[in-house]
Amino acid sequence: MTEQNKHSYFKRIAGKRVERILEDLDALGNCSSSATYEYNSQELPPIFAAILEKLVETRQRLITHSPYNKVPFRLRPPDMVELDGSKISRQKLAGMDDVMALLDTGVPAFASLEPVRERYEAEFGNELCWTFPVFHNGNSGCVLLPVQEGILYLPYTEVSSETYEQFDLQDMGLLTKGQAQALLEQIRNVYSQLFCLLSDMQASGLAQGGEGDHG
Repeated sequence: MTEQNKHSYFKRIAGKRVERILEDLDALGNCSSSATYEYNSQELPPIFAAILEKLVETRQRLITHSPYNKVPFRLRPPDMVELDGSKISRQKLAGMDDVMALLDTGVPAFASLEPVRERYEAEFGNELCWTFPVFHNGNSGCVLLPVQEGILYLPYTEVSSETYEQFDLQDMGLLTKGQAQALLEQIRNVYSQLFCLLSDMQASGLAQGGEGDHG
């Protein structure tokens, strides 16, 4: 099968399976009928947490082109990776020592990463620098930045109006698999709870004003 045929086949089959998933979600939503079903709101968060977990697993499989029900094991990352929709040559990334030099000579804060972020924007069309304001290991959040050696994990506890996130250099380092999994679970739990809470507020009519009213 040619590449063009395989791509057409993917679009056709993936489209049908997405439609089937959406139909199944509609069917799940039909369980809301009080004439047929009885449940309490405390039973709902685990349902959506399970759906979100499966979404993460499925996305990872698609990104890595894994034919198995898990992310493939690798002795080392490939030379080309894809992050946030951008294909990246790891050799074109900044070295960890270069980033550390910026933080050591300037203020150890988000603003000090500007030369690297500008370099990435020019090279990849993406700053490749992500902030996650989620409490983890005693920190208020973390910034993740890809470098040649891996992903630089930069935790912070304070935010300045001038230099933004203030990094804790003692806890910074290359992101480990354990840290990535812990962060993933924490973010999933936090945003799953927030998703459900805001959905409850909206469904209960507690959100005031019209749909386009931001005041």
